[in-house]
Amino acid sequence: AYLSYSPSEASNVVDDLALLLTSNRLSPENRQIIETQVTLSYDAKGSISEAVQVATILIMSTPEFHTWNTASMTETARTATPSVPKNLDEPYKVLVHVNLFGGMDSMNMLVPHPDGCPSLYDEYKLYRAS
Repeated sequence: AYLSYSPSEASNVVDDLALLLTSNRLSPENRQIIETQVTLSYDAKGSISEAVQVATILIMSTPEFHTWNTASMTETARTATPSVPKNLDEPYKVLVHVNLFGGMDSMNMLVPHPDGCPSLYDEYKLYRAS
């Protein structure tokens, strides 16, 4: 997908994208940081599309983009969650998910076994002989 949004002025970039991407929940602190960076980018390059890219990336990195509630800043440090000790006597299991973005050829991922399904294995051999 491509973003076809193009604001008329660089000053509208943060306001418009904050409305679209965070339902206008962007905190004043984060808004100020993003506006400063967008202005610096626009002043350096003179390109509104560059300013839109900078604003989009920065807004997508804020907590407001990743949550539905209002994020509030505090000065207190968060306490770390204690880790659960691992039982070394239990066997280790893992589930691996491989995303090939549409490039998977199922007969190359899982080769049929000749004992399990001879007709499918013969078909595989016929097409994969080379």
